[in-house]
Amino acid sequence: MFVHIQVMSVTSKERTKARPLPLNTVELLRVGSSALGMSPQHTMQVAEKLYTQGYISYPRTETSSYPSSFDLASSLRFLAPSSEWGDLARGLLEAGLNKPRKGNDAGDHPPITPCLLATESQLGSEAWRLYDYICRHFIATISPDLHYLHKELSFWLGGHGEHSETGSGEIVGEFFTATGHSLISPGFTQAMPWLGLGPDSVLPDLVVGSQLPVKEVRMLERQTGPPNYLTEAELIGLMEKHGIGTDASIPVHINNICQRNYVTVESGRRLKPTSLGVVLIHGYQQIDPELSLPGMRAEVERQLGLIALGQADFRSVLDHALDIFKRKFHYFVENIAGMDELMEVSFSPLAASGKPHSRCGKCRRYMKYIQARPSRLHCPQCGDSYSLPPGGSLRTYRDLSCPLDHFELVLWVGGPGGGGGASRVEGGGAGTGRSFPLCPYCFNNPPFEGMNKGQGCPSCLHPSCPHGERALAVSRCGSCQTGLLLLDPISGPRWIFCCNRCPLSIRAFRNASRLTVLPAQAAASDMEDGTFGCARSSPSVCPTCEASLVRVEYPNSTPSPLLNSSPLHIGCMFCDSALSPLVESPSMRARLCSLPIFVFFKTDQLDGHWAVPPALVYGTYPASSQAIPESQLFKCSWSLSSDISLSTTSPSLGCRCVLPGQVGYGSMRRSSTSLCPLFAGTPGASVCPSPRQMPGPSPSSRDADQPAATMRHVVTPLNSSTHEAPPH
Repeated sequence: MFVHIQVMSVTSKERTKARPLPLNTVELLRVGSSALGMSPQHTMQVAEKLYTQGYISYPRTETSSYPSSFDLASSLRFLAPSSEWGDLARGLLEAGLNKPRKGNDAGDHPPITPCLLATESQLGSEAWRLYDYICRHFIATISPDLHYLHKELSFWLGGHGEHSETGSGEIVGEFFTATGHSLISPGFTQAMPWLGLGPDSVLPDLVVGSQLPVKEVRMLERQTGPPNYLTEAELIGLMEKHGIGTDASIPVHINNICQRNYVTVESGRRLKPTSLGVVLIHGYQQIDPELSLPGMRAEVERQLGLIALGQADFRSVLDHALDIFKRKFHYFVENIAGMDELMEVSFSPLAASGKPHSRCGKCRRYMKYIQARPSRLHCPQCGDSYSLPPGGSLRTYRDLSCPLDHFELVLWVGGPGGGGGASRVEGGGAGTGRSFPLCPYCFNNPPFEGMNKGQGCPSCLHPSCPHGERALAVSRCGSCQTGLLLLDPISGPRWIFCCNRCPLSIRAFRNASRLTVLPAQAAASDMEDGTFGCARSSPSVCPTCEASLVRVEYPNSTPSPLLNSSPLHIGCMFCDSALSPLVESPSMRARLCSLPIFVFFKTDQLDGHWAVPPALVYGTYPASSQAIPESQLFKCSWSLSSDISLSTTSPSLGCRCVLPGQVGYGSMRRSSTSLCPLFAGTPGASVCPSPRQMPGPSPSSRDADQPAATMRHVVTPLNSSTHEAPPH
């Protein structure tokens, strides 16, 4: 039986623990995850904020070695007033700085160091913790190493009596060792106490040959276990070791696999693979194992390093990498069935997911709405999927279909936008937030040149689409001068008109049961049963401002605010006296009519000066024209607000120029004596119109003597050597 232990050897030796290397990005990310509980992505965001505020140096660097010219003393001196580490900084400045260790010099940026003293109240709790670590790490890099005494005892555990020897006379026993330490000098751990040795473990003073009695002998049964899931800090270290990513891309890669649901972050910042992540890797290994191994990425990084050293040609490396990935992509696509088989083991097929929602335009079967991110509509019959805007929800939309591809329209509610148009609503029939109708096929496959992918019906440019821009546009936006004012078809009964280029929105015709923008060539039957409020030359365009007419209908059950309490009225929402009072945003209406009009003409009697009405300059109604220097012409702008007749003073022009103003909310009325094209044939003058692109008939289709009412008219000289024409 074992009854004593005997000391076989005693050794004592002074050892050191080296101070840390200067701080680079990878080490900062590791510490941020393991010690501060911050994700790599968030750590970089906080570090970049500290950098932009001037508290630390540039946080993206692979270098862990201070340049020979780096002024360490100056960087340490401004930390001396700190109540946190000021005594350490002052002590180093008095005793002298220790030479920092040499790490890797990547030739990019210096290691991360503090640049400005800050307090927790200035930075906030989270940023302060990271800043505090950076300051302590910097102080530690120029502090002495830790010194301690290491002691080791070697024991022999044997016995006496009937169990002390074997039948062959061998002594039975085992060797054991015990270690302990005692601190000599804390060194850099004064700044980073968590890296210390912990409490001293002092061993008794024993000499070789000493014997100690045995109090108890136990045999414990244990078992080994698999390694735990990787922590973010461990993954960062392995990525650096295997050349996967750089200091800038490592946090992005880790954030991506979290957002794509390949892993979840468990307690202790451990990354646990999800079923999707495991199946994905198994699929890669089944089809092309190299795609799931670090070798390819590491080789690309190695080639990039050779380019930086001038040992490889950029174009050759690029072409080689593209060729490899292209071949692997085609091979993977050809064998994608293997991935599908693995996915079906753990996940239900897409065709079995979701709920029936709207009809497919190809097979006329119901597509299924898949709400899991990324949300989409899937047709089980055709096998096609159609992406939807992120966020929000999907609803049916009046059982309407797209006339271009026959897909049933859907209403997106609460999403971040639908490509402009009537997506900017403030609370329509579909609820609050942004909402807009869309065709699933057109949303993914723009039907018209000039449309971008991901746009809803209000932005559709197709001329035959009754749900698109042409069918909803009322007029050009008077606020931004570039967008169109569109009716939001889902905003009733609190109807809204929105600009598809700027935030302008106008409420009108509250409680109307139906509101329609008349098409460019409205049939006469559309207007037979309503009161028509504007004299017209085109059935659906206002002759005054050329805005599209609207058809307003109120329910019979409530009193109508229209003229004579009529339940229906057709007219211009800006000019019609029956409709314009029902537009609820007068300040916005005023902006609609602030269309600048420039009028210039030259006469022989004014010594080559351009003549303009003084109203354009002074805002008053003149009795006659006045000559002004050309330098003032570019300051002239005028929004007509009353009927004004302007006459030329030169008989050589041989005509009278009449510019009737606009009492309503448009711009100039048409006139057979208006500026364009009256002066087109006048000697010494020409006309340079800049027509507005309004819905409805194009300017070229109008009569020659009926120019666009909202053109900007500029008369310039044809034969002038002394003056240039004013800009359009």
